Amino acid sequence: MSKPICYLAGAMSGLSYMEANNWREEITGMITPEISVLNPMRGQPKEGFEKACAGQCNAGFEMSRDMLDLERCDIVIARFALNAPTSFGTAIELGILIPLRKPAIFVLNEKDKLMTHPFLLAFPRGIITHNLEDCASLLYSMFNL
Repeated sequence: MSKPICYLAGAMSGLSYMEANNWREEITGMITPEISVLNPMRGQPKEGFEKACAGQCNAGFEMSRDMLDLERCDIVIARFALNAPTSFGTAIELGILIPLRKPAIFVLNEKDKLMTHPFLLAFPRGIITHNLEDCASLLYSMFNL
């Protein structure tokens, strides 16, 4: 059997490169090499990242790449910042998962107001965790690793 593939969804716009990528690097370190990771930060410039995310990127290419990633992944990890509005891109990515019948693990702080959002609670194949360690553990269990 080939390795499971995980896509890392979460906010990028309005964040520094480190703010957008640190959690992605952390979870990648926890789950590789047993699980392949698709990180939408790949190819992003470390210098000038905020400017690039503010509309000066090749949005058509990036959206196409991310949609392809969602089609070929087995599961998505979606991380939300405490009580911060969800990014528009993350919301679209999660909506695409429903007709694709793919699961998502939501990483939320226990005090996050999103914990009671009806769409999140009713998300088909949605699993809520409160930290990256629990998320990694669920991935290993889900794929019998």
